[in-house]
Amino acid sequence: MKKQKLHDQIRQVNERLLLTALEGRETADNLNEALALVEAILRQMPGGIIVMDPVSGRITLSNEDAQKLWPGCLSVSDMARYFETNCFHSDGSRCAAVELPLSWSIKTGQEVVHQEIRFTRRDTGSGTMNIDSAVVLNTKGDQIAAVLTCEDVTEHKAMAEREHIARLEAESAKAASRMNDQFLAMVSHELRTPLVSIVGWANVALSKKLSPDVVEKALGMIRRNAALQNELISEILDLSAINARRFSTHFQGVELKGVLEQAVEIIRPLAEDKSLDLKTEISGQPSLMQGDPLRLQQLFTNVLSNAIKFTPEKGKVLVTLVVGTNELRVEVTDTGIGIEPEFLSQVFDPFVQEDTGTTRSYSGIGLGLAIVRGLTEMHRGNVAVESRGRGQGTKLIMVFPAVSLNAA
Repeated sequence: MKKQKLHDQIRQVNERLLLTALEGRETADNLNEALALVEAILRQMPGGIIVMDPVSGRITLSNEDAQKLWPGCLSVSDMARYFETNCFHSDGSRCAAVELPLSWSIKTGQEVVHQEIRFTRRDTGSGTMNIDSAVVLNTKGDQIAAVLTCEDVTEHKAMAEREHIARLEAESAKAASRMNDQFLAMVSHELRTPLVSIVGWANVALSKKLSPDVVEKALGMIRRNAALQNELISEILDLSAINARRFSTHFQGVELKGVLEQAVEIIRPLAEDKSLDLKTEISGQPSLMQGDPLRLQQLFTNVLSNAIKFTPEKGKVLVTLVVGTNELRVEVTDTGIGIEPEFLSQVFDPFVQEDTGTTRSYSGIGLGLAIVRGLTEMHRGNVAVESRGRGQGTKLIMVFPAVSLNAA
């Protein structure tokens, strides 16, 4: 409503000036009356308006909003000093006096459109103003006025930022809900599968007319599926304990080489079952660190079993240990299915799998690498993964702080 009223007033001024010119009555009284009306309209305009004489640099008109944003400024030099002292670029650097938009327009004749400047506010410390500036020319092309408009957009930007954060939070909540649904579907599928097998083979074993061989087979299937279910439940409990910092550990001086070699031998039968070429390149140098031997063995067997799981038959898995001056670097490289580049940043997130749904090619609920990250960080280490993409294999890298022999 206010803007429409101002537009109507401006139209009335234009009509009056045009009528005066057509009737040949360019008297001082008529012009002064029109100018007074223009000035009254400018003072009511929303946002700050400053009109300046480009020759003297003196401010000839400024409305109330402009005086709030440029307090105490009576000339372009006053504005330049205020600009240099109280205004900043978006990167936090202080504005220079020569960068004052009004000075730039007077110097170059060019307009400045929607320049955002941070400034010091007396009430809340800092804010943001949007500035436009231009010069007004007469029929001869001479500058007769310079005009700067400014608007305090602090609240507008804060509201936009709040809306942006709210959208991100809503998207994050939606993604979390979707991931939770996928997790529940995976868990129910992974837990139901061994249960169905256990119940089925238990019924077979309870049948009266069975040969000893069939009974033995039934008990073996029950045992394997119970072990699988126990592993799934243990993963959930382990990750929960890690996140809650309730994971029991017993740190001591550990020779990492021995723990790694033991983990390789524990996992070797799984590699042999798939005809995988499991090799090691382990440094013979001392590899002392502070850690829990059992948790480190759990970590390495988890990594190795993961590599074996996702490597096709007759593939290769290479385990290396490099001893540096201040660190111990363990790498597990496989020729397996690989990871798409866009998924690399998510591989250590819990319940996340590249292949989702209940018809996935590989079992598991996506907790293995989340536990690997938790155990590595528990030992003050870092873990990363590399892959060139699908079918290109994967390299998992774990780096731990070494303890010197002198310190030990």
